[in-house]
Amino acid sequence: MCNDIRLSINEHFSKNGLQISKPNGYVTRLLKKAMGKKRAEQWELLHTKYEMGRASKADLYRFLQNAQEIHLAFSFQWELTIENHHWLANKLSSTYQNGMSIGELGCCTGLFVGWLALQYPASTIVGFDSLSSLISIAKSSVDRPNAHFELWDYRLPYSVDMKKLDCLVSAFGVDFVEKDNLHHQTAPEKITSSSFYLECKNEASEYFRSWRDAINDNGYLFISLRVPHYTHFLALIDAAESQGWTFEGNQSMKIHANLESVPAMVFKAIPGQKKEIIELLSFWCEGQDDISKKKIFFDAEAVSVFLRLGKKKTSMDDSHTFDDGHTMCTAIGSTNEFGFSFSMATTGFARLEIVPLSQVDKLEVKFEFWD
Repeated sequence: MCNDIRLSINEHFSKNGLQISKPNGYVTRLLKKAMGKKRAEQWELLHTKYEMGRASKADLYRFLQNAQEIHLAFSFQWELTIENHHWLANKLSSTYQNGMSIGELGCCTGLFVGWLALQYPASTIVGFDSLSSLISIAKSSVDRPNAHFELWDYRLPYSVDMKKLDCLVSAFGVDFVEKDNLHHQTAPEKITSSSFYLECKNEASEYFRSWRDAINDNGYLFISLRVPHYTHFLALIDAAESQGWTFEGNQSMKIHANLESVPAMVFKAIPGQKKEIIELLSFWCEGQDDISKKKIFFDAEAVSVFLRLGKKKTSMDDSHTFDDGHTMCTAIGSTNEFGFSFSMATTGFARLEIVPLSQVDKLEVKFEFWD
């Protein structure tokens, strides 16, 4: 069944203009031809501004005029696009009941909505997007009697005029606001009180509140999101739980493609037991927080291992504030089994080094690392 779904999606996406397994140079030539010389030059300039943080992803979407241009733009990351939709389709297949209603968040051109409408003719398929230009493109691209499209900014309540759905799906349907100027905590036990964490939770809470209003009780949300940092992931799960969702980590995974690692998450529309931070970090680390495999850990892995070290005794610690205003705290200490050096900074950086107890005295408080 999984192979049949994979082949079906590949065929549908390819038929509608996604260039699968094609080199970037080839895709660039097709995109330039589709746009024309002047618009292609404007696109390159806009994309440069986006990479510099001076334009938003919405600006990119508004510039693209039709489904052909958008699908060519997606083709630069065809593998990530395909793998995420394979995952969504397989999750739907495993939970589908005849006639259930399905909504796609961030439907863009309606490419996946069109596939869903063909795959599940007895179901109502609704595509949502916050950009009116994309809704117009989707309506002109998909002509199926069981599919339609609605304009919806997920930060706003779900309209009482729209029927609740049985399942929601999304591949990159939300673009989070950049928060590089906000500080993280310098102690693992205080992660949830940092300005970065709280802002991430507040932003995500708006989305999960609206999505909960859009779905029937016990319905599923299958969603893959670009989450840039493990603290953001922790805040996102916290936000979902606060709005009546249960995160099903054993049904979730991380998708690795095009040099990106994307959490593909399953939520059920029913309140459940709050997940422990250690459990969520274990999901994020994918087994790389294993003290038997290595002795130096960074970021999520460092925090995960540090929290699981057991009772710790600190022998020395210090902090340093850098010229950019960020602060790092470093502690040297031991447990009954190991010695450790643990550093954590307001940038989100963390580092843990584990040594035998006999080498604890050789550890130094540092604020710069070259490993």
